[in-house]
Amino acid sequence: ISRVAKLGGASAPAMPVSASGGIAGNVEHLTFKDLTVNAMGYALRATGQLGLPGAAKGAPSAANYKGSLSINGQVLDGSVEARLTGKPNIVADLKANAFDVDKITSAGGGAVPAPARGQGAARAPANQPIDTSPLRSVDASIKFTAASFAMAPMRIANADLSVVLKDGLLTLNHFKGALWSGNLNLSGTVDGRHPALAFDLKGDANGILLGEMLRSTSGTNQFGGGVKVTIDGKIDATNLSIKGQGATSGDIKSSLSGGANLGGHVYAGADKALTMIGSAATGAVGGVIDNTLGNVLGAVGQKGGVGVGNLLNAISLVLNRFVNHNSPLSGRLDVAGGVITDKGLAVQGKGATANISTRTSLAASTTDTTINFVISEDTSAPYLITTARGAMTSPSLNVVRGSAKDPPGMASTLTNGITGGGSTAPAQGGQPAQRSIIPGLPNIFGR
Repeated sequence: ISRVAKLGGASAPAMPVSASGGIAGNVEHLTFKDLTVNAMGYALRATGQLGLPGAAKGAPSAANYKGSLSINGQVLDGSVEARLTGKPNIVADLKANAFDVDKITSAGGGAVPAPARGQGAARAPANQPIDTSPLRSVDASIKFTAASFAMAPMRIANADLSVVLKDGLLTLNHFKGALWSGNLNLSGTVDGRHPALAFDLKGDANGILLGEMLRSTSGTNQFGGGVKVTIDGKIDATNLSIKGQGATSGDIKSSLSGGANLGGHVYAGADKALTMIGSAATGAVGGVIDNTLGNVLGAVGQKGGVGVGNLLNAISLVLNRFVNHNSPLSGRLDVAGGVITDKGLAVQGKGATANISTRTSLAASTTDTTINFVISEDTSAPYLITTARGAMTSPSLNVVRGSAKDPPGMASTLTNGITGGGSTAPAQGGQPAQRSIIPGLPNIFGR
């Protein structure tokens, strides 16, 4: 069957609709066999039984369907029962093998493209209004399971969802699944009883693979140009809670509160970073150090010479204590008024600790983050201090030498006493400079 339907009167534009397949039964009991309908950019396919009690006498009092339904290639199996008198009430028990929400919600059924390598997902307008009326227009009880559930940028394996919607209040009994190879377990409420939306969620996310998460959200977990650093690790977020409310997405960002305890470890892999920096410390900063890494270290733009060489030698020492091995992570992140702050957040390297202090605004998308690197040989003060300030997409990054002393066997980088890179040129006071103590590292690519 092929026809053209007009909706909304003579002035409405024509909408092409095509249908094919088999329908048997009567107006109250219908059986579909590969019934296919294409309209408004959606492709629907159904095989199952539809009951419409009361339809023979006028408007049906209820509707129930059992079978298989495909929407833009996303197949659902199960049953749906709907009471149509008074406020609609829907009871659904659905299962899927692979289900991608974006292929249904996107205009024309197209999937939301994955973020380009090195780029995050596109942002929604900050003041986009939120319509809560659909939550008040129907009651529902829904159970849904899927072997693979995708909603960019997340893909959840063995998803298990149970929700109840009553008078605008949606209660999330549980949402479980494997997220980025870890385990996600959430529960809580989404309150649409008023024009402003409110939500309160709690749960845990354990064993999240950091590298997999970065590849999904940012397109890559490898950063740098000629010198590349690969970020991996496994993160736990326990006692996770997040609340928010507002009439727009911007309002919700500004109202966010909650937090999580963090654990696990971070793995920063590099094969050439340390040896290149060691060579750069001889004074050939501009030509030897990778431009991307130099920007990260705040060294690009500085003139070459002994001072920069000393700083790079100190950076080499710190990097050597954090790269190419698992560094435990501990501490807590809190959110209040849409601003993320830390409590005792630290990464433990070999003979060094990175103490992280951050104030990151989700509403303004800005950050003011400082990392103090403290070495075990002198814990009285930071050895290196790095900062990231400004817009989260392109913060201003810098690194300076702290006041802690160098470890034994390394001349102080607070003076001009080292040229590094194995040089034995005379240092301050006529004494030979110490050789760089940074060893080469094995290639870890492929980990």
